Order: sequence, then C-alpha cells, then structure tokens
Amino acid sequence: MCVRLWLAVPGPPSSVRLIGITDDSVTVEWTAPATDGGRPVTRYVVERRDGGHLPPAAATPAWTHVASLPARTTVCQVRAHTTTILVITPW
Repeated sequence: MCVRLWLAVPGPPSSVRLIGITDDSVTVEWTAPATDGGRPVTRYVVERRDGGHLPPAAATPAWTHVASLPARTTVCQVRAHTTTILVITPW
C-alpha cells in the first residue's frame, strides 16, 4: 500500500498593519491567511531582525524569536528599533 500526503504551507497573514508605535516598540495587527495549506493554522511565530537596508549576505543579522502565539491571537507588541524588520509566520 502506498500512501501519499500532500501538505502545503499556509499563506501569509493579510492586512498586516502597525496599530501602535512608540520610541522603543511597535504593535502589529494582522488577519488570518486566506489559505491555510489544508490544515487549520494553530499558531503564529513572530520574529524580528534589526537593520533597515539589506546588507551583503555575510553581514545579514539573524532573525530573533519574539513570540509564538496561538492562532486566535492576531496582535503582538514587539520591542524594536526604528529599523527593525518583522516577519509573521502562520503554522
């Protein structure tokens, strides 16, 4: 017997927007992805990376884990610098 599994990844969150900005943090809000990859999204992983411009690959700063949030959560406050880059990944 041969069993084939087709697992796709969820799409990106949509309607991502900053809803609060202070001197040292941002609060970001989003809505669930339009496609869930065939399984319900169970959590979001929020990561940040400092740096406004993309430096050469060898000098690219690493992503820093900020939070792992349950799927019902769609808002996150992130301590950040003015040049922080954020990524929100649904799982």
